[in-house]
Amino acid sequence: MTRTIQVRSQQVLLLIVLLTSSNLLAQWQEVSTVPPGIGQAIDAVGDQIAVVTANNHIYRTDDAGVTWTDISPDSGIFIDDVSLIDSQNIWICTNYPFTVQASSDGGDTWHVQYYGAGKTDYFNYIEMFDSLNGIAMGDALSGQPALILKTNDGGQHWISIDHALIDAWSGDLWRRLDFIDTQTGYFFVSGISPNQLYKTVDSCQTWSTTPHPENRLHVMKFYDEEIGLSVAWSQYSITRDGGATWEILPKAESWGMDIEFHPEDPSLVWYCAGNQLFFSNDTGRTWTNQLNTSNPIDIVITETKKGWVLTRSTVFRTESTVNLDHTKLIPVQLHLDQNYPNPFNPNTTIGYDLPDHSHVNLTIYDVNGREVVMLQGVEQPGGHYDVQWNGTDGLGNQVSTGIYFARLQARAPQPDGVQFSETIKMVLLR
Repeated sequence: MTRTIQVRSQQVLLLIVLLTSSNLLAQWQEVSTVPPGIGQAIDAVGDQIAVVTANNHIYRTDDAGVTWTDISPDSGIFIDDVSLIDSQNIWICTNYPFTVQASSDGGDTWHVQYYGAGKTDYFNYIEMFDSLNGIAMGDALSGQPALILKTNDGGQHWISIDHALIDAWSGDLWRRLDFIDTQTGYFFVSGISPNQLYKTVDSCQTWSTTPHPENRLHVMKFYDEEIGLSVAWSQYSITRDGGATWEILPKAESWGMDIEFHPEDPSLVWYCAGNQLFFSNDTGRTWTNQLNTSNPIDIVITETKKGWVLTRSTVFRTESTVNLDHTKLIPVQLHLDQNYPNPFNPNTTIGYDLPDHSHVNLTIYDVNGREVVMLQGVEQPGGHYDVQWNGTDGLGNQVSTGIYFARLQARAPQPDGVQFSETIKMVLLR
């Protein structure tokens, strides 16, 4: 395999990044009145409504952050996470007095749905997927399983569903636990030696370890059952096959606090760390700084594409999370991604980056080096591209189970254009 990297002019790239960053930086505005105290978590729906937990209180805004109302259920509680699914239904979990509580009238009244004394000393995660189905989690007491709860009736009944992860705890609020739905979830476990990433696909009845390149994870987020991002002590990683394999990427900044995907496009992602909010339009391969602020800790992108960022002391909001005409960064090097999923049946996606206008051939070969099908044979401008292969040859016939290779060849159209070639191995299982 040969690979020649061609980098476009550093002056041109710097100009693109500066124009993009300054354009996006202006989009985030600090809301005019902010709730006092140290922020913990934020959630939002629609264009105007958000709730924030801060200073052992929960605050609600109905006017995009202009005013906030204290809707706390009691004084002296410690609220760790909040889930808001519409204007009326709110759920919170607390690390004192170890409860899951809910409101069905926008926070005017609250009801304790689960009391976890003697079962956990630290509720730290709650996620409602709709008005009926949700997951909540509390760290394990010594010698007991982690407390993971499931509801399918809006919290009228919370059922303990975990019986496997003894002495397991998350270590830091909600950042190392993420459920796609009530069936599929990921939990980076502390307290068990060595620290390990676990995955369940059956509502926590069983957990399997899944490989991860680091044993000290800060934060992770999954877009769906396949695509996920994680930030560890020394590196930033992406999986496109549900955690089976991870690709290490350049790291935007140390000690991540939160990751959030665009609700309709996994290539668009936000990441907060240190005193900055970063944005990527290529699923973390390259980053630009969107916002400088003190200690951003939680990001929300709503279904209406509005964005909220909670810091330790304030809230920022944007009317437009991303302007696609102004944020398509040109990759700085040629690169062929590993296909995902892999193994696959029958469809898989192959992605690649072009820094400049190039003639591109993307071809599938079998283990004997015979050409199966050419997927691409075109000239394309610089950018990121995804190509689907449905497991058929050039005549449309289904190919058999086995190992296949995807080879990307790219060349600038000039007579002396630089050649590039890279190959990945894929496994088709029928």
